[in-house]
Amino acid sequence: MGTCERFLRTVCPDGLRLTTLSQPRISHIFVTQTVHMQPTPFVLAENKMAKIIEESPWMAPDKLAGSAERIRTQNATLKSRCASLSLLTDRFNQALGPHTPCRPGCADCCYLPTLIYQHEAERISRFSGRVMARVRRKSPDRAVLDAYRYRGIPCPFLAENRCSIYQARPLICRLHHSLNADSTACEAVRHGGPNANYTFDVDLIEMPYHRLMREHKPREVWATIHEFFDK
Repeated sequence: MGTCERFLRTVCPDGLRLTTLSQPRISHIFVTQTVHMQPTPFVLAENKMAKIIEESPWMAPDKLAGSAERIRTQNATLKSRCASLSLLTDRFNQALGPHTPCRPGCADCCYLPTLIYQHEAERISRFSGRVMARVRRKSPDRAVLDAYRYRGIPCPFLAENRCSIYQARPLICRLHHSLNADSTACEAVRHGGPNANYTFDVDLIEMPYHRLMREHKPREVWATIHEFFDK
């Protein structure tokens, strides 16, 4: 049984828990299944996580966290470390691939508020050719509160249910996934329902990324992709 733990929460660059969402948490619980019973989404996700770690031992929470922290603290430029975290995220994504219902054309997550850093917006602008708006810097808690205005509004780069900037998408999008059996829970969240989506612990990569940015560029703008690229 997997021993991964996922705290699904809204975070800001300094790691504060500003808002705890109504989302499930996979904790260190051993579940016994009754014979002939259909496994619950919780049990299914736990089983998937165990399989993922069996196939890719480097995905064990302590090892994955260690990899991210080594990148954060290595003697390299900020740009190089951000690129290394992005590569680690892509590797993370590949390990999850066979175990997630996420597929091309599945776009429910593209209707969720997406907070990105200005350097990510600049990369998207170069890739897409779209002009990036200059966004005024605000406090992390204000950025999170403002982000909720965009819940249910499609990403500016969603085209025919596909990401038009897939190769240049921000780190938060690269990390997003589901370990549920299908996309039913994702659809519910998109329409404002409670989150019953189970995931691997993306904070193992995302939080070192926020800490890295906080340490080296504490005044970099952090805002929603909609604010940088208003339709």
